[in-house]
Amino acid sequence: MSEPLRSRLSRIYGSAPPRSDLRVRLEKLDGRRPAADSLGRHLGGEWKERPSGRLLSVEREYPLDHDHGGIPLCQLHQVSSQALRLLSGSGFAEFDPYRTLFFDTETTGLAGGAGTCIFLAGVGWFENGHFRIRQLFLPGYDSERAFLEELDEQIHGRSRFRHLVSFNGKSYDLNLLENRFVMQRLRRPFEDFDHLDLLHPSRLLWRGRFEDCALQTLERRLLGLERRGDIPSALIPRIYFNYVQWGRVRGFDRVFRHNRMDLLTLVSLLALASRLLEEPDEKLFVDPLTAARVHWLRGNEPRALEILEGAWRGDPQGSSPELRLQLGLLYKRSGRFGEALDLFLPLTRNGCGQRQAFEEAAKILEHQHGDFAQALELVEKALRGRSDPGLEHRRHRLRCRLEGKRWY
Repeated sequence: MSEPLRSRLSRIYGSAPPRSDLRVRLEKLDGRRPAADSLGRHLGGEWKERPSGRLLSVEREYPLDHDHGGIPLCQLHQVSSQALRLLSGSGFAEFDPYRTLFFDTETTGLAGGAGTCIFLAGVGWFENGHFRIRQLFLPGYDSERAFLEELDEQIHGRSRFRHLVSFNGKSYDLNLLENRFVMQRLRRPFEDFDHLDLLHPSRLLWRGRFEDCALQTLERRLLGLERRGDIPSALIPRIYFNYVQWGRVRGFDRVFRHNRMDLLTLVSLLALASRLLEEPDEKLFVDPLTAARVHWLRGNEPRALEILEGAWRGDPQGSSPELRLQLGLLYKRSGRFGEALDLFLPLTRNGCGQRQAFEEAAKILEHQHGDFAQALELVEKALRGRSDPGLEHRRHRLRCRLEGKRWY
């Protein structure tokens, strides 16, 4: 009698390897429920059971005088709506810290797409004289709907929330989160919120000052905080996968602390950036020129002019050519052409060679003073040793006007 096929295959290839699909991993994790419960006890959290799955909720409270990087959390309550509008570019018409939600996530990777999910969502808000942080943890993929439902209740259960503050949320966190909500056929969570992504105003204020504008770089350079024992962001997904696959809980205390630190830094950084727009401080790498540029870009030219004039009055001789140029541009936009020209002309004489100074001075001399000869002289000087189609066209026009010819 021939040997059964199953026995022959087993003899040749050995016993069949254990299944490694997601269902088996989740069954293994369910068998390690005591280990999962120990995670809750270790982190001081509470496991929540929902019809669609289970999740872990961890809460912390910080008093308003809690100092994070030299900035008490209560300092955010002194921020004006105008400063928030400048940082955000829109929204925050009536800023109220008690209606603001701070948001940060930890994910299974940075690649995005359907295979990337959020396993830890931290939200922070002011309530009853404290800053509260609630962190929701996804123990396994089969509980993602429960995790998202709980997060939605946290966001919308307190209907007073109107503003959202994140760091790189517009480009990453919120897009990923909304995709997961859509995949679970749930409503998008932040559709009606005014969203301030602090990454973008941080780049306006500090681009080129540091090696990058990552949150922890700003935290270290501006707030003076060094995260001792912090876990590198690149290792966080591995800790989560070790938990999902093998039930290992090692390292999660550092992951949760990392997330809480990010939320606290959002509060301090927002308060600091708002203050520096009104009171520039070169020790914190925001000079008057930088602050004025933000006001200018956001359409608040009177305040930009006020900041630059204050810096100019403080040290007119030592002021940088860039400050002189920007102040001249604002004078020109305000119709103060004589004062603008007085700022532009020295920049054409002292070897700074700023093309824009030559051009702006020539424009005023041509259009406001009717001094075509001096305007042409400046343009000729600017064109020495260089090719510039714009200035060449202006030179041609000025020559024609001096000779009484048409240039068009």
